[in-house]
Amino acid sequence: MTQEEKLLQPCICCGADSCTPIFEYTYDFLAEVRKHDIEDLKRKAWTKNTSETIVRCNECGCHYIRDVFLRFQDTRMKISDEKAKEIWLRNDSHKNMDARDYESWLVRNIVILATEEMKRDIKFLDYGAGSGVASNLARAMGVRDVYAYEPFAAYGPENMAKFNFPGIIASRSWEEVKKIGPFDAVVFQSAVEHVTNPRKELETIFNNMTKGGYLFVNNPFMDIEREITALRSAKSIVKSDVISHYHPGHLNYMTPRQFITLLKEIGFEITPAVVNHAPAPVTKWHLQNYLTRTAKIRSLSPE
Repeated sequence: MTQEEKLLQPCICCGADSCTPIFEYTYDFLAEVRKHDIEDLKRKAWTKNTSETIVRCNECGCHYIRDVFLRFQDTRMKISDEKAKEIWLRNDSHKNMDARDYESWLVRNIVILATEEMKRDIKFLDYGAGSGVASNLARAMGVRDVYAYEPFAAYGPENMAKFNFPGIIASRSWEEVKKIGPFDAVVFQSAVEHVTNPRKELETIFNNMTKGGYLFVNNPFMDIEREITALRSAKSIVKSDVISHYHPGHLNYMTPRQFITLLKEIGFEITPAVVNHAPAPVTKWHLQNYLTRTAKIRSLSPE
């Protein structure tokens, strides 16, 4: 593996470049423990010589991937039309709002908060939009100006236009998107753990928001300090396992306290009156996936 295929990162929280290796993602781990499809690993350029390492910052204690394998990350952008349609039919977010209860709650609240603050029609940004669930819901709720920025995920602007709710302006180019801003309401959901530099991404959002605008951002809490023994000793990991969130697609492992500190350093004000409670109906699935495995989610606004 050449040096050009790797991105060596300093600490994503404090910027220090002193760390201790905690766990290594290897070919054998992915193939034998996570039961990853061998052909899929080949397509993603992962070989016996490939690895990524979770490290612990010696200065602040933050955990993150130190040596990001860039070719593996790039393969996420490839998708067929059939797969894109399958994702759309599974999400179907603007038709089956009752089946998308959590996302509906999220978008409804941030749209109401931003509209009340601005006293006008708002500009809504789905940052790291994936297949566009939040974008679809914002359009379905009557927001006229909806923008979806997705630089990496396979779904892409072409499939947004083909399968999603009409009227969404989607792009992979931030230079193109930021010309439309500043934005009054931003959703950055289930994406922080996938980016190499969360501070940079959050600063970009902050610098392109309206004063008093609202950001909804979440950070899944992967408790590696508590779970590292189970991860190291695992012989088989399936999706229903508690430690199934450990895989090379997750690059950051911040604690809630570290994440909140990062947000405040950037300039966000955490609004204490707006806290994420379980959506109704309160099902076991919602509790397990959005409460016990996710850090508290709060609406945020620039000072």
